[in-house]
Amino acid sequence: NAPPPLDWTPNDPSLGLQWHYHNTGQEGGTSGLDIDLLKAWNIETGNSNVIVSIHDGGVQHTHPDLIGNRWINTAEYYGTAGVDDDSNGYIDDYYGWDFYNDNNSIEASSHGTHVAGTVAAESNNGAGVAGGAGGQTVLPQQREDMAPGEQPVEQRLHLGGDLVGVHRRCQDQHVAIDHR
Repeated sequence: NAPPPLDWTPNDPSLGLQWHYHNTGQEGGTSGLDIDLLKAWNIETGNSNVIVSIHDGGVQHTHPDLIGNRWINTAEYYGTAGVDDDSNGYIDDYYGWDFYNDNNSIEASSHGTHVAGTVAAESNNGAGVAGGAGGQTVLPQQREDMAPGEQPVEQRLHLGGDLVGVHRRCQDQHVAIDHR
């Protein structure tokens, strides 16, 4: 991917409210206390070959800002219902897996959807928010039961790209990022 034009800023209308990207003191925040994302966007804006696994509450996979960047298990999506078409141990895992209930019904949660949007909302589409790396592919893995110090269970998938896991530990709200 070619880098974006210098000083590229997406046209998403709620970008100004995302103070964690570029804090000018909006919403009562401290100017400069942010991740300097505008500078990072001069280097990279996202790569669809990178799959970001969200270990959190469920992600609304039909959200307008996420639908274009959602991971789809094509073997299961186009396969036979009730059959583990890709032989990964998970039946009909079209968009991810709910490890809490051990099934494919990812229940949308506001927090899981927010985390996925922060990572990979479609950027520069004139709607909603901007994802920090808006070209990534989002793979939800619903985990409501993680205890402090517990490592997330990795879904055994045939991904065909780099996997980056973003997860939270529910009790202490510690956020960790794994790159595998």
